[in-house]
Amino acid sequence: VYCAVSGYGANGPLAGAAGHDANYLAQTGVLFRNGRGTCSYFDPPISDDVGALFAVIAIQGALRERGQSGRGCLIDTGLADSVWPLQSFQLADFGKRGYAPGPEETYLNDGAAWYRAYPTSDGRHVALGAAGGVFWKRFCEASGLADTLTHPDYATPAARSKNRKALNERVAEAVRLQPSDYWVKAMDKAGVPCGPINTIDKVFADPQVKHLGIARPIDHPKYGAQMVVGQPIHMSRYPQPEKLKHTPEPGEHTGEVLKDLGYDQAAIAALRAKGVV
Repeated sequence: VYCAVSGYGANGPLAGAAGHDANYLAQTGVLFRNGRGTCSYFDPPISDDVGALFAVIAIQGALRERGQSGRGCLIDTGLADSVWPLQSFQLADFGKRGYAPGPEETYLNDGAAWYRAYPTSDGRHVALGAAGGVFWKRFCEASGLADTLTHPDYATPAARSKNRKALNERVAEAVRLQPSDYWVKAMDKAGVPCGPINTIDKVFADPQVKHLGIARPIDHPKYGAQMVVGQPIHMSRYPQPEKLKHTPEPGEHTGEVLKDLGYDQAAIAALRAKGVV
């Protein structure tokens, strides 16, 4: 099974063209509608990471099929191509009614008062995720905005969409009156999705992150003791070790791999002498 991953795939006018994550997001329509009109670049690189995941899924499928057919497979994928499946909502909407959303025009790109980041009184921000009628009602009742539930400008989804800028400002005015911790606790009590917007230095102190053991220690022969990120998947029969192994240096395990393939020490030494490995 051979998998080739490139920027735009092996075929078409852009095959072989240079590119980075921002170029793939720009080509597929993502960059334009995000960043509140600034076309902001993304961190982390979406297509780079997701493209790798799609490649792994394809390899696993090919290996599974090879176990049944005995035949190999050539897999070709482009990092730009990996972005298309992530836009299922937007592309389905365009296919149905030809709608191409701009910045701050959908609830996923800051176009809805119930699904935005808001500054708080202590100079921080909270991420409000009150999408859905039940969550929105709970938020309004817990934030002193209950009047918006019956106000003709905001009472229905269509009205809230039409008057979204005014509603965004109403919510912003309410949220900036209290500190971040106040809103996180108040919304948790009300059953509304809401959380702090953490910086990296605060992420690993988060109780949920600590409970799951996301940060794992390693001993690196060159860099010493450090923390790295473990796997996000937890399998009942294959638990992650408490301490992970370091990422190998280039060629660190070449000898072991060749030995497992049947090469003896003399043959491995000959390959090294010739510069093969």
